[in-house]
Amino acid sequence: MAKQQNLKSGGYIFKRGTTYYLQYDINKKRHVKSLRTKNQRQAQEKAKELLDPVIHSNDKTKVIENVAKARQIIQPSSLKLQSVWKAYIKTSTDDRPNSSAGTLGNYERNWKQFTDWLKDSYPAIEYLCDQIDEQIAKEYRDHLKTLKLADTTFNYKIGALKLIFRVLMKKACLSSNVWDSISRIKHPKQETKKQFTFQQSESLLNTFDKDEFQPMHKEQLKVLFAIGIYSGQRLIDCVNLKWSNIIKFDTGLAIQCKPQKTIKFNKSITAPIVKSLQTALAEARGWEDESGYILPDIAKRYEYNPTGVRKDAIKVFSEAGYITSKTKDGSDKDSRKYSAYGFHSLRHALFSHLCQKGVTIERLKTWSGDSEKTLLKYYLHADHEKMISDAQEAINFIDIEASEPETLQIEDNEPERKDLVELVQSLPIEKVIKLKQLIQNGDY
Repeated sequence: MAKQQNLKSGGYIFKRGTTYYLQYDINKKRHVKSLRTKNQRQAQEKAKELLDPVIHSNDKTKVIENVAKARQIIQPSSLKLQSVWKAYIKTSTDDRPNSSAGTLGNYERNWKQFTDWLKDSYPAIEYLCDQIDEQIAKEYRDHLKTLKLADTTFNYKIGALKLIFRVLMKKACLSSNVWDSISRIKHPKQETKKQFTFQQSESLLNTFDKDEFQPMHKEQLKVLFAIGIYSGQRLIDCVNLKWSNIIKFDTGLAIQCKPQKTIKFNKSITAPIVKSLQTALAEARGWEDESGYILPDIAKRYEYNPTGVRKDAIKVFSEAGYITSKTKDGSDKDSRKYSAYGFHSLRHALFSHLCQKGVTIERLKTWSGDSEKTLLKYYLHADHEKMISDAQEAINFIDIEASEPETLQIEDNEPERKDLVELVQSLPIEKVIKLKQLIQNGDY
């Protein structure tokens, strides 16, 4: 028997002797039919005629329904849409990215969003197959655009579908990846959180002193914020922190854990526990239980309702007087809103503050778990006010020295002053500025 040839429309043709045959399955029953030809091209055309009856319709939905009824189960594979995600998870990480639990959760949500839309738009499609063609992909692209998503979110959703189709392409016998034809947005506009200072972060703790502010698990939520403010960890890592993550060193206490975002790299962080955080953790000892979580009630809630915990975190900002959402384009138009402040703002505030205070990049890498590139991109912001004042001082000093040295009258009985002027004129400007500071401080 000659090697089987997979047909795009499902089924196989093979050669027995000098004649080609068609093999296909219907309702799990195998059928073999002679194509009565010795010519391979004619065999392919006859097989297509049998598997793809010409159906005329102006309604694409009706075409798909009619084809599905005519074929009954003639699909390229038995991979149903409802089983796709389970198949993706079961795929070896040798054949798909070794993504974190958070990333996998995002992929799964994007897949469900697509299949929900597909169920409403094309209910006859039940399998991951070539019926999901380029036209359907474009229609879904246009649907996403009506949601007024951020550019990066749109790209992420298209990218997730492209990845899932690519990983399962062979298993589903897909002839191509339709998402390859869908262009993602080039140079996407970044929508970042509003700048938030470390001092503003600390002031949020005062919000919990208000009697009228009563979120779920208020006392534990306050400690959650203290952990975020002083350790800079992400929300999920603060929620899942355990007492076993508190490590005692000769010089004090520190948090040691593997952040969810980098756990696949087996990468740990060490975050020093400052006095304010140590005080908050001492209060948390009052609700310690067998679970080992520092925030047991919030950790339990996060398992079944992470959105609820995130919303309570945003309420803290709102209660403190910060506008927590704004429209995508910054206007008051009816547009998709996104969070202007959130728990992640605490992380940005802390590491930006530490950068400005001169903490070395190497120490920040150990503390945050981020790479040097990420730290420089997101946290090492210029202190504009200090930069401007330093420039004013430097430029004014340059002007004085540049405009007056030739007109300065040095008395013969002031040799030290004369030597100093000559020294200033010979030095690079950065050393002149340093010399001036030494003189002003009385150190020269």
